[in-house]
Amino acid sequence: MTLHHHFRSFLDGVRREGRYRVFTDLERHAVRPPYATWRCGDISREVVVWCSNDYLGMGRHPAVIDAMVETARQMVSTAAENWATCRRQSGAVQRGVF
Repeated sequence: MTLHHHFRSFLDGVRREGRYRVFTDLERHAVRPPYATWRCGDISREVVVWCSNDYLGMGRHPAVIDAMVETARQMVSTAAENWATCRRQSGAVQRGVF
């Protein structure tokens, strides 16, 4: 039995039991919460998503956007610093890896 066959067989069992979760294909409208476009094959229609974390549209509030941008800046900076530190400490530069 191949690994692919093992997992396929396992997932088939989960599907038969009704425990396999399929996510609805929704395209959220950032400028018009809580509206979204639902798609299923060639069919699409506008729907209202009340169970979203952002049904009031607060994700578009300037203070929230500013906080997201600042967090992204910090994370990028931290990631770059970590990469540079690891690169120096590993000696990869001296070995010509980078």
